[in-house]
Amino acid sequence: MPTSKISTNHFNKAVNAYNKALTNNKAIAPSKEQQQIAQPLNVLRAGDVIDVVSKQSASFSGLVSEIVAPQIKKIQEGEKKSTKVINSKEDLVEVAAALNKAEGALHLLVTVRDKVINAYQEILKMPL
Repeated sequence: MPTSKISTNHFNKAVNAYNKALTNNKAIAPSKEQQQIAQPLNVLRAGDVIDVVSKQSASFSGLVSEIVAPQIKKIQEGEKKSTKVINSKEDLVEVAAALNKAEGALHLLVTVRDKVINAYQEILKMPL
């Protein structure tokens, strides 16, 4: 059986090129335009800074309400702006942005609901 040989020199060059590309990518941060586009979509990109704040919640329902309340406000803002556009009192670009945020909030709420239901079902499957 013939075997293919990779020279050590080519392999080392490939590894060095990979390491160089990896270190260069760590220094690249997303532009402000990319951050503005990704923010309403709840998309994380390489180089994004995430503030993690520990909050003490009294109960599970308190934690859920902390997550759900801002999302409901976004949906309500989208509804208000869409009714204003019917009366020609609101700019279409602002309405589109508000509806985009509302859609993202709705997707987030549905995802959280699904995760909570799946976790509950997994707990029910556990033997006591």
